[in-house]
Amino acid sequence: MMVDLHCHILYQTDDGPSSIEESIRMIEKAAEAGFTDLVLTPHYFPNGPYLKTAQENREKFEILRLVSQRAGLPVNLYLGNEVMNAFKVPALFEEGTVLPLGQTHYALIETGRKGTSEEALLTTIRKLDQAGLTAIFAHPERIDFVKEDPQTLKTFRRRGCLVQMNYLSLIGYYGEDVRRTAEELLRNGMVQLIGSDAHQADAYEWWAQAREEGSRILGEEKFLRILENGGKVIQGEAVLSRPGSPKVTVSAFCPSDSLKGIFFD
Repeated sequence: MMVDLHCHILYQTDDGPSSIEESIRMIEKAAEAGFTDLVLTPHYFPNGPYLKTAQENREKFEILRLVSQRAGLPVNLYLGNEVMNAFKVPALFEEGTVLPLGQTHYALIETGRKGTSEEALLTTIRKLDQAGLTAIFAHPERIDFVKEDPQTLKTFRRRGCLVQMNYLSLIGYYGEDVRRTAEELLRNGMVQLIGSDAHQADAYEWWAQAREEGSRILGEEKFLRILENGGKVIQGEAVLSRPGSPKVTVSAFCPSDSLKGIFFD
């Protein structure tokens, strides 16, 4: 199983493909790259411009899933959202306007690249945790406050938040500053998940190079362990960080018989 937890494949929902034919082409490319499972995560920006609701996305998702099956594509599809941080994000999940990843308790959250602070995002993470959702911080290596101080992600990890890096960051797709930050995060064990953030088919053509670079940085075995965490997410299981001295983080609002995650410093 190889899972892409973060991709913009669902047509006519955001800045991804504008047609179902383009969506199918992306799925084909993902399959060729070796991905077996794709979580479709259309943008939702509470303040616009991307405001497609979960119900609207489900309708297109079911059509795409059926067309993909009829085309014989060997890929399992799931639906979620990538939600831009805002004060009302927890309420949007509660009312069902936006979706966690698949049928799990994992919620993919992004924040603005410039002019944002960690405090606002940490507040949302705390509120999501209280609602029984585990936040995944999308591509922090692209965010200014993380590039300025990558160690700030330790605070997010202590709050039970997982970190998802874009594999394109490893090969300089977004610039050298992002590449350096991605490498530092990876080397220091602050990345638990990998995603494509693909908006077009050619993003999957870069996967082999990115995988090679990730294996160079961490060693193939350690990098593959991070890839395996994607399968744990879509199955709703706890995600482990790299081996080290264990520190257990359990939400005070988590039922006593449910372990949301184990994290290592």
